[in-house]
Amino acid sequence: MTPKNKYLEFCKSHEMPLCFQPYWLDSCAHEWDVLYSNIEGYSAFWVYHLERKLTFTFIRNPHLTPYTGLFFCEENIKKDIKSKLVEDLMSQIPKADVLEIDLSLCIDIDLKFQQYQVSNKRTNLLNLLDRDQIFSNFKPALKRQIKKAERSLTIYESDDIEKFYELHKKTFIKQNQEAKIPLSVYKSYWNCAKQNQCGRLFFIEDEDKNQHASLWLAYDENTAYYLAGGTDAKFYGSGAMSLLMWHAIQVSINLGKKTFDFEGSMLPNVDRFFKNFLPIEQNYLHIEKVNSMIYKLLKK
Repeated sequence: MTPKNKYLEFCKSHEMPLCFQPYWLDSCAHEWDVLYSNIEGYSAFWVYHLERKLTFTFIRNPHLTPYTGLFFCEENIKKDIKSKLVEDLMSQIPKADVLEIDLSLCIDIDLKFQQYQVSNKRTNLLNLLDRDQIFSNFKPALKRQIKKAERSLTIYESDDIEKFYELHKKTFIKQNQEAKIPLSVYKSYWNCAKQNQCGRLFFIEDEDKNQHASLWLAYDENTAYYLAGGTDAKFYGSGAMSLLMWHAIQVSINLGKKTFDFEGSMLPNVDRFFKNFLPIEQNYLHIEKVNSMIYKLLKK
């Protein structure tokens, strides 16, 4: 049995995070495959995506897939066994000009990855225990924004991914940039979300039907994710995204999810916005290795 077939069988009998689900991986436009290691009765998979662009090959997270790479099959594995599993899996990774991977939150932050540059990224997590307690913890300014938006705006749900994308693009107008992810990618993942019942689109508008913001909520068995969103810069002061995020959190509670993952941001203004919800900050690993001198020069 190939490592990928082992992985597909493993997924049938285990609760997998959304980004490690085969149906989510199939939605990616790039090839994906799996490596496998078993040491002293403990095992691990390495899920990777192979992307070809111009003359370069990349192994990296696809769009809308914040976590990938290493997945341990058992809990409570001793650190030395984990290190051996990682070493074995890394030795199997195919040749690529560039490897850039954001690993899962469940991977130990102090694991060693020899010959790779390792850095920390961060996300923000909200424990979904008590709705009233969650709201009471919000910063005062956020509470005021939510209450203001509730008086004049209406939230509704729709399957219109193209309308979502139009609002997503408007987020970049104020920055004089274009959307980094094409519509075709969003359509592919949204079809996956509908077929597998793992996502919902929310919109918020005023009484004149002006669309202020949109939000894509994705989820697996235990966790809900703020996957993507968009805001029309003309309505930044309306509090629309604050109310929409609070709505997504409440929907996640109703769905029985245990955690809400804001997916973090290295952009200071976005990170500050997330901090208003008083989440727990959690680091996760980013590993990188560039094997192509030509790519290094082009990147400079």
